[in-house]
Amino acid sequence: MINRLDDPSSGSIYLDGEDTRNINILSLRRRIGMIFQSPSVFDGTVEDNLHYGAQLVGEKTDAAKLLERVGLGEEFLQRNAGSLSGGEQQRLSIARTLATNPEILLMDEPTSALDPAARIRIEELVTKMNRDGLTIVFVTHDMEQARRIGTQTMLLVGGRMIEESPTDEFFTSPQTKTAKLFVEGKLT
Repeated sequence: MINRLDDPSSGSIYLDGEDTRNINILSLRRRIGMIFQSPSVFDGTVEDNLHYGAQLVGEKTDAAKLLERVGLGEEFLQRNAGSLSGGEQQRLSIARTLATNPEILLMDEPTSALDPAARIRIEELVTKMNRDGLTIVFVTHDMEQARRIGTQTMLLVGGRMIEESPTDEFFTSPQTKTAKLFVEGKLT
């Protein structure tokens, strides 16, 4: 709903104090990057993929710098994007999205299909990007992952927000019965 793939049936979502329903949908989506659960790469080289993201918003990009930012070397530029491993494809997807200079990055279970080593690399990247000032909304069902990378945690059950607090507080002293059950592993 943040980038209006769906509009809220009730309530509102605000970006810089403005209801997102009042923002032109294309303008809104240019401000918000989206990374899906399964990596999404386009036909062609890694470099082609990186330039595509920047061209969408009329920007030029330094493809090698983008790769470096996500932990891939310059030697990847001329590789076929479809030949990359799942973790490499996910990092390419992130780099392509970063080429658009988003204000917010939405990540929907971006590590669920990755092996443990690739998952750790993505978590480290997300943590660094957030420390560097990028607002990231990271959806995960993995409680330990939320604890490792989150700064603010929100528990949603059945489409309703149950509790929201700083991550440390959420896991050490949940305020609602539902959140307590979740933290104890008794709510699935």
